[in-house]
Amino acid sequence: MEKNKALSQAALMATAGIPVVFVLEEVTRKDIIEKMDLKEELPVVAIDGKVVSSGKLLDKEELKKMFWDYYEASRKEAKA
Repeated sequence: MEKNKALSQAALMATAGIPVVFVLEEVTRKDIIEKMDLKEELPVVAIDGKVVSSGKLLDKEELKKMFWDYYEASRKEAKA
């Protein structure tokens, strides 16, 4: 679970400066993970329920880019 902690901390730092609220949740309980029916290798990063990364310990910059891309895409959708 060390990878989960490191990923959670990197994700928290990566949200800084992005003008949207992200709800970050570290899920470590096996029963919840099974309930989510994750077939992917842990750790997993999901945005709005969609797995966007699995089996990889992403660093702060990789996560920041992922979050910015999500933010920009959601802004474009809102304008359409």
